[in-house]
Order: sequence, then C-alpha cells, then structure tokens
Amino acid sequence: MRKLHNDIGYILQSQSLAPDSDQFKTIYKHFSNMLPSAVQREVDFLRTYHVDLVIGDIPPAPFRAAQIVGIPSIGISNFAWYTAYMSFLDNTELQPLYNCYVDMDYFFSLAGNDEKGWGHKGNQSFDFFSRSPEMELYIEFESALTHLTI
Repeated sequence: MRKLHNDIGYILQSQSLAPDSDQFKTIYKHFSNMLPSAVQREVDFLRTYHVDLVIGDIPPAPFRAAQIVGIPSIGISNFAWYTAYMSFLDNTELQPLYNCYVDMDYFFSLAGNDEKGWGHKGNQSFDFFSRSPEMELYIEFESALTHLTI
C-alpha cells in the first residue's frame, strides 16, 4: 500500500465553500496534461513491485495503469471525479478521466452514489454500514449524561 496525491479534488474560492471555476479549470488542464505521465509512473510502480491487484478510492491513473499491466482493479467510492466535474467541464475536457475509469475492472459503489457502473467486469453497490452498536458504551454514555451538570 502507498499513499499519493493523485487527484485534484475540488478547488474552492478563498474563505468559501463555493467552487472557483476559473482556478479549477487552470489546475485541471495541467492535471489532464500530466495524466499520461502519472499513468506511466503507476505502470512502473506496479511492474517494479509485482503488484497483483489495484484498489483505489477513485483516483483515475491507477485504473488505466492496472489495465496496461494486465492486473485487476477495484474502485471503491460513492462518486467518480468524471461525474463530479461534469458541471465544470465539457465532454472533451473530461475524456482523459473517462478513459481511465472505463479501464476499472470492478466498481464498488458506496451509499449515496449516483454513478454509472464503471466496472467493466462487475459492479457492486453497498448501502450505509457501520460497526455493531456496543450497548455497554451506550449505557455508560447515557449514565454520564444523567450525571452531567451544566
């Protein structure tokens, strides 16, 4: 396993939750121009370390790299950057992301998704999930609340 910064996420206006479309488009253009070299970097990593499976929380380059190397890939997310960026970019600009995501073998979509089935070998959808409740902790918490003075 390794951790990389291999997507750009959202670019927001300063001191705001509103998107900064102009800055986003500039950064995205650079990102999409660098995507072939990012894919090649992933191919080199996969071959060097004899990786057998790629699992990603939806960065685009590793799915294309896995396809090139001939190993399976699994994407796990409630979205894909392709879909997330549809309101900011036209289809031509989104094509590099699309080309990566269609190489994904399996897509495990999480609750709240509105995605197409990206996995060309299979897709699985998962609802919300959490660990089982621990009644002892709940009872302790409830007891602490009843003794709390404000």
